[in-house]
Amino acid sequence: CGIAYRNRTAQIRACTIVHLPQIQGEDVTLARALDWVAEHAEEYHITAVNLSALDDREHTEPVPTVLDAPLRRLREKNIWVSAPCGNNQHTAGISWPACQENCYAIGSVWQEKVYNDRFHNTDLLVHAQFTSSSNAYAAACYMIWREAVEKTGFDWTKYGATMPEAAM
Repeated sequence: CGIAYRNRTAQIRACTIVHLPQIQGEDVTLARALDWVAEHAEEYHITAVNLSALDDREHTEPVPTVLDAPLRRLREKNIWVSAPCGNNQHTAGISWPACQENCYAIGSVWQEKVYNDRFHNTDLLVHAQFTSSSNAYAAACYMIWREAVEKTGFDWTKYGATMPEAAM
């Protein structure tokens, strides 16, 4: 049945290509897409966003862009947002937008070792050959976790200020 069985996913294309040659311009279209998600989250019961874009560079810190405000808004609305760290074997940083605050950076573990791009700003390692697959698994797991919380009435508030933080 797949991950997040009976959950719905919507594919939203908000950038020109997945492996971005530059952030400028793409951050604006991604920010618009995230604003749309925030505005329609309740209507469509959106609980997670899997950002698939990355710039294939080694960022040790967040890169200030117009994406920051929509990311913060979604976190405050208890919506999970994550992005892959990258698949370039970088060890001194991870790709944008995974490096941003309020966006979980998802790395991969393959054959029992940390694999592909990694740095101390990686938030979660998931078993998969590529960080894009790891990111998809993490977003789906959050969807399942959130559904379980809603169905059982579990009090997540003692584990974090927002649902994504509690899930982590």
